[in-house]
Amino acid sequence: SDNFQLPISLSTRSEISEALFFQEGVDAAPVTRFLDYLRSAQKSVDVAEIFGGAAGTAYILVRRNFTHGLNFDITVGFNLRAAADEQYMWDYVERRRPKIFLISNPCTMMKGFKGLNRAKYPQAYHKARSLSVPLSRLVGQVAYEQVSRGRQYLAEHPQGSDQWTLEDWVQLSKDFPLAWCYVD
Repeated sequence: SDNFQLPISLSTRSEISEALFFQEGVDAAPVTRFLDYLRSAQKSVDVAEIFGGAAGTAYILVRRNFTHGLNFDITVGFNLRAAADEQYMWDYVERRRPKIFLISNPCTMMKGFKGLNRAKYPQAYHKARSLSVPLSRLVGQVAYEQVSRGRQYLAEHPQGSDQWTLEDWVQLSKDFPLAWCYVD
């Protein structure tokens, strides 16, 4: 059986809503996981997000009758640099089988002024790269998992970004036909 430790002890729905959405300092991740557990009778979801921020795109899709899954973003309590949160995401992918994953990982030091920053601020450049490259690899693995299971993903990242040259993304493009869309 699954055990959940909620950071709050409240009795009414309005008290729970108020605690989750109007008070600072409440870690929403355990509650999000608990709500996902309650919805787990529904096997799959239409759309889930990785680094979706406030999940604005998903809310538009919900209004069009898509079933929205979780948003794995630090703003809602998921730190994908933490092993436990990454494992929860992989378990979620296996259990809920999102039909499409919206991916919008950080592009810090992957494009833009990276050359200038590498020359002028090498320590900051290497620190930022040490955060963004592993996350780019992780979302590449998620994209590969999606496509290998007959599901979809949409990855938003700058054209010419170093992300597209990382091994996970190169392998994905070798193994599966991809559609590219460039937007100005």
